[in-house]
Amino acid sequence: MLSQAASPAALFAMGMSVNRYGVLGGARSALVIVGAKLILLPLAVYALSTWVFGLPPLWTGVATIFAAMPTGINAYLFATRYQTGVAATSSAIGLSTAGSALTCTLWIAIAKAASR
Repeated sequence: MLSQAASPAALFAMGMSVNRYGVLGGARSALVIVGAKLILLPLAVYALSTWVFGLPPLWTGVATIFAAMPTGINAYLFATRYQTGVAATSSAIGLSTAGSALTCTLWIAIAKAASR
């Protein structure tokens, strides 16, 4: 029963953090994190899976889309645990969740075009 409360408790703590720091708390760091997570990481995964490992297009597409997902709550949990970058991390989670709607669409289009 205790383990079932972990995810809701983490999301509640995340919401309180966003309320405390605002959506743009640590804006410069958050934007760097979001850019790296939504653009650079999927690009690296796509390049490695295509040209280094030679994976089939379906596997490359799946790996790229997984890499393009927004920043997860674990980053916030580590930031609060070590008491560093909490504002930037909470902002990055919110911004990457909003931005992933656009970038995931872009990466899906790239994966679809590459599979042809």
